[in-house]
Amino acid sequence: ASTAIQDATAGIAVRLPAAGWPAFARGDVLRIRGTIGQRYGNLELRPSSGGAITILGHAAVPAPRSLTANELAEAVEGRLVRCQGLVVSVDALGTRGSFGLDLKDATGTVRVWVYGTTGIARSTFVKGTTVEVTGIEGQHAPSLGSALGHRVWPRDPADVRAVAITPGPGATPTPMPTGSPGPGVHGRIPIATAIQVGGSVTIEGTVTSPPGFVDADGRRLVVEDASGALLVRLPSDGAAPPLGTAIAASGTMGSYYGSPQLALDGAPHVMGTSALLPRSIAGVPTPEMAWRLVRVSGTVASVHRLGTTWRAEVTVGGASVPIYGVARSGIPSTALVESHSATITGIVRPPYPTATDRRLAVAPRFAADVSLAGTAGTVAGGGGAASPGSGGTGGSGGSGAFGDPSASRAGSPLDLELGELADHEGALVRVGGLVVTVGESRVEIDDGTAASAILLPADAAGILTDLHQGDPLNAIGTVVRDGESWAVAPRSAADIARVGRLGELSPLAPLASASPAASPTAGAANQRLGTHGEWPVGTLPTLVALVGTAVTMALRRREVLEVGRRVGALIGRLGR
Repeated sequence: ASTAIQDATAGIAVRLPAAGWPAFARGDVLRIRGTIGQRYGNLELRPSSGGAITILGHAAVPAPRSLTANELAEAVEGRLVRCQGLVVSVDALGTRGSFGLDLKDATGTVRVWVYGTTGIARSTFVKGTTVEVTGIEGQHAPSLGSALGHRVWPRDPADVRAVAITPGPGATPTPMPTGSPGPGVHGRIPIATAIQVGGSVTIEGTVTSPPGFVDADGRRLVVEDASGALLVRLPSDGAAPPLGTAIAASGTMGSYYGSPQLALDGAPHVMGTSALLPRSIAGVPTPEMAWRLVRVSGTVASVHRLGTTWRAEVTVGGASVPIYGVARSGIPSTALVESHSATITGIVRPPYPTATDRRLAVAPRFAADVSLAGTAGTVAGGGGAASPGSGGTGGSGGSGAFGDPSASRAGSPLDLELGELADHEGALVRVGGLVVTVGESRVEIDDGTAASAILLPADAAGILTDLHQGDPLNAIGTVVRDGESWAVAPRSAADIARVGRLGELSPLAPLASASPAASPTAGAANQRLGTHGEWPVGTLPTLVALVGTAVTMALRRREVLEVGRRVGALIGRLGR
């Protein structure tokens, strides 16, 4: 059991002992002696026994602090807070009656977690309605040392209140027919409005990304209009319209890893082509630019090459703009050169919900989006190096074509981030990350999007002494369930490799020892690791991500010590 206490300076969760603690009520003033610890990143005070808790009196419960999504962070952890937003998703009930949900406000997404013991019914939250939630701000970090995972824990049904919103002119969409919208469909609304109101909507916009750019399945496209941009998920049997196509599309609003997504009821209606000029930006992309097509020009400050997957920083007007070389874009790692001027056109990609680096990044779509001398062309369907259309790679150096989600020959691994594993159970994948822990039969790695285990094969026992915390690791294997999480199971020790400082791979076991199932030909293992030892195509950890993880851990330790000092001072004052 647990509770939370708060004074004028801060709040903190209290992990109660198994028994013997006094029967206190909300509003009671407590003096608690105990040790400071963490549970999933959430700071908590742990009294050793019920005798360490003393009721001193009673006082008014502090007024909740109203916060927006982007204000949920370490500074307010343990406090009573209040948030308001549009219900965009509600999870299924867990085995103990608990469930989570997401609220959307103007600054981002608020995660709310409702415990089954609160008496709050799941039916209280209806998608598309606006609610106000009061509760304790806490954290359930996705990985060791992460500052992410902040959420609101309501205490009882009185903490949830429906809010009546009067929509502005044109903000309420007309109910839409199912199927593909034709030229005569009425009630189309701007993309920004669709994101805000949710539910069943019809939007009109221009396709700005090739299939396969957003996800390994190739079912998601980016569509933009004058008001904003979002992800569009095609039906399973739907063909992707070419880049630069103007479409009208009907479906249901939802989310995909925290980003707004329109799941289509049927194939989109093609209205023609549309030349969409990218917006020129002179600094770090802001949240309202998410998924928009932009262009940035500046000096390349750094490039961290990992084969054809890379990250870079471009200095623009004194600001550092992150550039992300998407694995499936086919852009070679040599596209940018440090200290050179460059112009990059690309999609503004929000960070993964559990990513270490929380900045939005510009992600070029194909080789023609990156130029060291001049600018790339406008987005338009119909050809040209800057417009691969429905099938081309859009540049050299890639491992496969957009529109072929596997982006590889049959039997080759999909390049995934750890946070995507749940969507690919049973698939052969390539992942990478920073070693967090090493056990007898498993190695846990963190790539900045999530932490997952690499389940070691029988012939990998000899490599354990060569693995240490902090080592960047690459592995190829099958996605399997690992309790309530997901893991990757390599078939041979030869499918596990350490990453060098410059991105080169150093197999931890001789390539020749790969099992026949893993390497049907002599060149198969080399093909997986890169034909010349280079980092293979894939969304693998960059040096930026690894450094970011280390910095985050250091900051987190500093924050824990500081909060511990403050709580210690608070307990000292209560003791007097």
